[in-house]
Amino acid sequence: MKRVSNDIKEIGESLSKNRLTAYIDIYKETEFSGVGYLLDRELNLYRYEQSLGFNKETHDFGYFSKLDKSDKKIDIDIINNYLLNEINIMTNIYDNNSNEEESFSEIFRLDNYVGEFNNKELFDLVKNKLSKLLEEDI
Repeated sequence: MKRVSNDIKEIGESLSKNRLTAYIDIYKETEFSGVGYLLDRELNLYRYEQSLGFNKETHDFGYFSKLDKSDKKIDIDIINNYLLNEINIMTNIYDNNSNEEESFSEIFRLDNYVGEFNNKELFDLVKNKLSKLLEEDI
């Protein structure tokens, strides 16, 4: 994946532009950090992160953000088959298992299905499938 930006405003604008039409938008958040993956309509995968951390140069805590974009396109037919047939998001029950320490959000906008979940296992399944399709650790 290639770095697109570290600027929080630019990242927000880019995500907002794509979020309403994205095929996949999954996110995991903890008290001090978050990571998300967005598959846009052009089949580009984006990884976005934010965290609170210590800056060694300024000797102070601060928020850090980054947006990366995949070098390869994702095959939407493989994703559709995986979500609808292999892990059966339409029929399997993926209960909300977010809690105070970790929260999850998964939104899918496929051609014949729209669904929203809050489930750790589903987040991990989709993240791992995307990673496998890109042939790199995301």
